[in-house]
Amino acid sequence: MEVTFRMDSGYFDEEILETIKALGCRYVIKAKGYSTLVAQVADPDIVFGTSEEGRETTEFITTLNTWKTDIRFVVSRILKPAKYFHLFG
Repeated sequence: MEVTFRMDSGYFDEEILETIKALGCRYVIKAKGYSTLVAQVADPDIVFGTSEEGRETTEFITTLNTWKTDIRFVVSRILKPAKYFHLFG
């Protein structure tokens, strides 16, 4: 039987993830837009694939600032239409 932990960003910690992996389990974490991750996604070399629903997805492997090991990230985003504001004098 395969066990997958589903967590929010409060569990976004290297020690916790290493423990889960050592147990032979998988994990999925919904993380916030941490500056390290945002910088990775903003890199022009990162390519997003687009689905029919307008969701864009990419993945990359990186080591966070204070972490010892690389970690795989899958980033999913939905682009929202730009809002235009008109100023009337």
